[in-house]
Amino acid sequence: MAETPDGKGYWQFLLNGAVFAFGDAGFFGSEAGQILGAAPFPVIVVGIAATPDGQGYWLVDNVGNVFSFGDAQV
Repeated sequence: MAETPDGKGYWQFLLNGAVFAFGDAGFFGSEAGQILGAAPFPVIVVGIAATPDGQGYWLVDNVGNVFSFGDAQV
């Protein structure tokens, strides 16, 4: 989970890369339905972090791939 900078919203994610926005958090996209990567084990999203201005976020998977949304830059 990641909180918006003003504390009035948050994002939650699922292991498949789906993102859900609550409160004043904007939805900027997700990796749901995408093939996250190839590995000899399941590739899953393990974390989310919001940009400082709350206008984007990053997702990271268990093999180190980073996915950016909104104003987040890789």
